[in-house]
Amino acid sequence: MKIIYCLLGVCLLGVFVSIPTYALYTEFGISQSYKKTSFSPENYAESEMLSGSISLYIWEQVAVELSYTKGLSIRKEKESNLPTRTLTQNSAIYGTDLIFGFADRQSTFQPFIKGGIAYIEKRQVTQDDGTPSFQTNPKPGYVPSYGVGLKIKLTQNFGLSTSLDVWKDDATSTNDLASRTGITWMF
Repeated sequence: MKIIYCLLGVCLLGVFVSIPTYALYTEFGISQSYKKTSFSPENYAESEMLSGSISLYIWEQVAVELSYTKGLSIRKEKESNLPTRTLTQNSAIYGTDLIFGFADRQSTFQPFIKGGIAYIEKRQVTQDDGTPSFQTNPKPGYVPSYGVGLKIKLTQNFGLSTSLDVWKDDATSTNDLASRTGITWMF
């Protein structure tokens, strides 16, 4: 039996030694978005999102990415004789994704796809003027995530990144999505 384990070990070692390896490198990213739309001074929607990520490249075009996204959305609604209603939504998304690039890291344009899992926490506070507020907290949980994007290399270690990320929440039958544009640093 020991001979079989030794032969199996030698075969596995041969497989791993024959795979070309690359030096590991790390990429840091940050992105921010802000949007405000108004119908009138009393009726508007405002949202902002901040994301940070760290990616560890295992091979030239494959990476594991850890990310954190924090979102805030405020919507005010005022109808003629009714009190102003303010809806405030907060979300926090912790993601782990596997990234597959379609170009090497020396390329100027580096398209990619990614997929993985995210943990989402949400909270909504509803406030009507003159009444107590009430809070809704959907159950936090793990959901699948996926996305597509493009990195544009500007210098050896600095670039721009844009992506569309989607988180599928089967519990609420909704998709959360983020269109991001930000900067990246590669080390």
